[in-house]
Amino acid sequence: MHPTRTLGALSAALAAAVLFAGAPAGHAGPDDGKVVMTEAHVDAPKTYWEDGHFVLKNEAHMKAVPLDGTVNWIGRGYSTLLRPEQKFMFTVPDDPAFAPLSDHGRRWYAAPHIAGDHNTPIWAGFGADDKIPADTFRDGSFSLDVVGFSGPGRMEAFNAWDHSLNRLLSSHDPSYRSAYLTPGNHTHNVTAFTKPGRYVVDYRTTARGKDGRLIVSKTSTLVWQVGGTRPADKATTPLEDRFAAAHSGRSNTPYTFTMKPHTGRDKPADDQLTDLVFDAGDAAAEGTVTFFLDGFHLAEVPVHGGRATWSEMIGSGTSKFQAVFVPAAGSTAPRWASSQLAYQFGQKSASTTSATGLDALPTPHSQDPAPAFDLKEYMPTKAVKWSVDVTPGKPDEDGDKPFVTRIKLSDPRYRANIDGGYYDAPDAKYSTCQVYGVADEHGELTVSNDGDVCGGYYLKFKIAPHALVKAPGGSIDVTVPLPKDSLTLHRNGELHMSDAGATAAPTAASTSAPTVTPTPSLTPAPAPSASTSASSSVLTAPVLLEHGHVDLKATFDGGRLGAVVGDDTLSHAKQSVDRSIGSVALAVPDSARRRRPTAGFMADPRFDFLGKKGGLVHMLPQVNDNVHVWPGWSTNALAGTGAGPATLKLEPAVLPAGGAYDVFTADSLTGSLDHLIDSRHGRVSMTIPEPTHAHASWAFSKPGAYLLKASYTSRVGGHEVSSRPECLTFLVGDEAIAAHRAGRTPSCPATTSPGPSASSPVSPSAPSVTATHPAPVSSATHSSVPVSSVTAADRPMAPTSAQGATHGMRLALPRTGV
Repeated sequence: MHPTRTLGALSAALAAAVLFAGAPAGHAGPDDGKVVMTEAHVDAPKTYWEDGHFVLKNEAHMKAVPLDGTVNWIGRGYSTLLRPEQKFMFTVPDDPAFAPLSDHGRRWYAAPHIAGDHNTPIWAGFGADDKIPADTFRDGSFSLDVVGFSGPGRMEAFNAWDHSLNRLLSSHDPSYRSAYLTPGNHTHNVTAFTKPGRYVVDYRTTARGKDGRLIVSKTSTLVWQVGGTRPADKATTPLEDRFAAAHSGRSNTPYTFTMKPHTGRDKPADDQLTDLVFDAGDAAAEGTVTFFLDGFHLAEVPVHGGRATWSEMIGSGTSKFQAVFVPAAGSTAPRWASSQLAYQFGQKSASTTSATGLDALPTPHSQDPAPAFDLKEYMPTKAVKWSVDVTPGKPDEDGDKPFVTRIKLSDPRYRANIDGGYYDAPDAKYSTCQVYGVADEHGELTVSNDGDVCGGYYLKFKIAPHALVKAPGGSIDVTVPLPKDSLTLHRNGELHMSDAGATAAPTAASTSAPTVTPTPSLTPAPAPSASTSASSSVLTAPVLLEHGHVDLKATFDGGRLGAVVGDDTLSHAKQSVDRSIGSVALAVPDSARRRRPTAGFMADPRFDFLGKKGGLVHMLPQVNDNVHVWPGWSTNALAGTGAGPATLKLEPAVLPAGGAYDVFTADSLTGSLDHLIDSRHGRVSMTIPEPTHAHASWAFSKPGAYLLKASYTSRVGGHEVSSRPECLTFLVGDEAIAAHRAGRTPSCPATTSPGPSASSPVSPSAPSVTATHPAPVSSATHSSVPVSSVTAADRPMAPTSAQGATHGMRLALPRTGV
């Protein structure tokens, strides 16, 4: 979607729709008056293309404002859906795969990849609009780059699962300062910080045109207020001015700033908090106290009765804290800026008093400053060599047999994105194992996959230079066969930097030459000359969607509740479009099969709906793997309509014999599982309490065609309204996809008349209408549901993998920039 509303109207709308937060606003702060993004699904930065230029914005609830005028606030969030749990702290696992995080502390303040109740504290990712003209860029490639950073600690954007860490962006690691983007896509990821406080992150988006011209957005700044108090919606008098205007001198009673362990246990993770306490020693003292961490703004709270307390998760390690007291107007009490108080979590009480105070405001002094940012263009002076080494790994506790793929470039300054995987054949469309990521500071990319389940043994990958690398001709495409018996391979070649373009040629050391072909331009398919529905914005021509982001979207227009498929795949149109549900078939090929582990989180009996341990199941992951289709749902259009909670129904219409489907979210690091849809036991609807946009894992027990009657139900003005049920088709397995292409997909059975929203608008005076609910679906056999005859034989499959990832079933490993 491409918002076009004016900034003034948009800011007002955002203030009403996005900015509400359960926690009270701070008394004042450095970002007061900015658009505050919190407790919402937020894409920031989101890259747009306007007037021939990249533009960076902050988007929530389908509304966007310039990035520079915004602040993302991570307060304390909680979930009560399955059990009470905190959603604002990421505890780094004690696992070597997580060393890039644990080396800098185990306790990180975080915006989670799955938000808590009411999207608390914030559901943040980044992405790109669908109208980015990627076909005009070299290799069709463009990236979001971190180009400046200031804050008390460090920032990491990543996804994690079991023994796998997939890093996306990093403030301090130069290897992860660029995330490659895809038009119309976005991430759901963790954004974590080693310490709370105020962070200022500079971003820009870069590409190189096919004509060799560097295309760069202006540098835009996003402020992250991590923990602390919520910035105010209206601008306030800066602390500097208030401090300067306040009376100076020595107080009649000593001021005290104390830090101590938090003793309350009212909410999850309260035992992880630390209290920051200011005491004026005089119950008549009023004003505000601002707390600083390493000189960076943390929180400002009112002083009543001479005291103020703020409780905070302060991260790991020692930080230097200060308190600044500004008395209320007209007070004779003096101002005070405390001296630094060194403190770390778990330490006994520590204090400082006005006897050692300062008469100046704190200045930022990060103990972990970010390394310098290199924003210069680079031209290689000689051909860059590449090598591929595949070696067997050590079997792990799950019984998997990993093998390691290491791709190395001879010039570490040749910053590049490497995109590929293992395929069943040189011309196969889908990879069964991914090999994807950015070359690190040594010019290397290392990925681990499982040899037991990786069905493809042709390694195909592309090496595409970053836009700052002046390499004419762009990327190269390499295909290398992998011996199945040894899982061992060595190949090498060169990227020739010539006017004719970059090519790959094997050196004399290679025993067999890899196949090399130029990468074609990424030109979206033309929009079909398709028929449309009565609403000209909804397309009705049948399409098969195989890759990219789609949503089951609720719509609300003129009192009518509707449902469409939001198609961001750009596979049949040049921009995002809405399609009728019945016109869409989603592909779940055999390359999407995953093996259920025999040990670990997914071996828990709660996951028995996925089949036997060690068995295969077709599954679309919770987080985009950038190989398959990524279905989710969105009820954002119901915001501000007066509609209550929505219910999404996915009723079985046609299933394969013995087929069942499940929709669920899971987090191996917290041990949580939310089984949203369980067709075996008749649970074919899920409640969505508030407007949101979300994704989950979709699992299918048997290959074949699954036709699910999809509809939304809600209440408006006390009356129940429903969208018209339509069959959404999932084609599970290669044979089902082939049968569909041959015109052999079952038809959707006729549906009964829906609720009032499909035929007439609802007003507060309209009569109440009760929707018809389906009978429970019988376990296992679905005997009352038509059976699809399309089947496919099982065969070995491969897990999703990513840079630094290991092996096994993966639900939360997106590729960079999805």
